[in-house]
This record gives sequence, C-alpha cells and structure tokens, in this order.
Amino acid sequence: MEVVFYDIKIGIGIARAEGTLAFIFVPYEMLILSIFKKLRIFPIQNSHFLIFLIITCGISILFTHFLGQKNEEYIGYFHKFESHKNNAVWHVISSMFFIGAVCAGIISIMWWHES
Repeated sequence: MEVVFYDIKIGIGIARAEGTLAFIFVPYEMLILSIFKKLRIFPIQNSHFLIFLIITCGISILFTHFLGQKNEEYIGYFHKFESHKNNAVWHVISSMFFIGAVCAGIISIMWWHES
C-alpha cells in the first residue's frame, strides 16, 4: 500500500497533486469572476451561486487535468522538491498559497452575494 501511495512513478501521487491543485485553484477563479461581476463585465450578472461554483470547479478541473497529462514534468518537479535541503521554504510558500485561497474564497463569496 505504501508503494502505491508514495511512489511517484506509479501516478497516484500525481493524481493526488492534481486533485489538490484543482481544489486550490477554485477560490482564485471565483475571485476573478467575482471581480468581473462587480465591474459588470461578467456576461451572466444574475446567475445563481451554484452555477457560478460549478463553472469555476469545471474550469479548474479541466485546467489541472490537462496539466496532469504531462506526468514527466510533474515527476521532475517532485524530484526537485525532494532534492531541496530546506523544504521549510516550500512549505511556507504552499501554506501562504493555501491561506490566500481561503481568503480569496471568502472575499469572492461576499462579493458575489452583494447586490
């Protein structure tokens, strides 16, 4: 079981990374679309929030899925990440990206529901 989940070359690690990236990109896309709606550039101004959420999730999943097809590049990135002597810097950067995603999600929800 350990080999299946932690061996990079099998592909389960890449699938887990793809799902995580898809989850992380959604709030940023929501924020962009909320800014478009706030500036009245969004073509569907009065759409329901669930439609908005489905659109952003779909875009995010398609984006990460097509990037996930390049397994050799992901494996190279994982090897670079593991080869760094100080992973604390990368953990701080990824934590900041995650905290930014949470903040972007909250802001986009508030902006979307403004009248």
